[in-house]
Amino acid sequence: MAKIILFDFDGTLFNSKKLAAEMANEWEKNCHISLQVTESVFNNYSSSLTASLDFNPEDFIISLSQETNVDREKIAAVLQQEWLYQEAIFDQADKILVTLKKKYQLGIFSQGVGSWQKLKMEKSRLLPLFEQDLLFITRRKTTLEFLQTLPEDSVIIDDNLAVIEDLVKFGKFKVFWIDRYGNQQMNFKEVQRVTSLAEFVTKLEN
Repeated sequence: MAKIILFDFDGTLFNSKKLAAEMANEWEKNCHISLQVTESVFNNYSSSLTASLDFNPEDFIISLSQETNVDREKIAAVLQQEWLYQEAIFDQADKILVTLKKKYQLGIFSQGVGSWQKLKMEKSRLLPLFEQDLLFITRRKTTLEFLQTLPEDSVIIDDNLAVIEDLVKFGKFKVFWIDRYGNQQMNFKEVQRVTSLAEFVTKLEN
């Protein structure tokens, strides 16, 4: 059986910050909602959440509509523009995944609101590249109960050092840390550090 690789999504395959910025630009252009207003509503909405992982675009759109008196459906229509998601893919991730899929079983190890995570995968057209039974998505992904559901000896790549630490403590995976910006220190000898998906493929094959 082919080896399993589980990818974190946001920050590893997908630039969610770029997506948010482009959506704000589209709201300004199509709905006449200024960037300042979008940022203010976003900050107020975010402060009401327990954690950023609890972000739900449907709830945010309600807040933005109430603040601006812009029709909710008009604001929501921006979320359906596929090009926004495709522009937010990191490092030609789609091409790299296509190549890896020829040799490995690919899956997702992600956290957040499940419907929002899947929408990003669908609109970016990355979802078909993953095995449907290897989509591990939950609100908090490093709980012991959730880690126990992952296939043992999987390769996992993630950009979050706190997640990396929990994976190392669990001890049943081959872990890669993708450090795109080189501004953090990592002290786990069990973990391989890479700065891009291309470097990940190189180290994976060696």
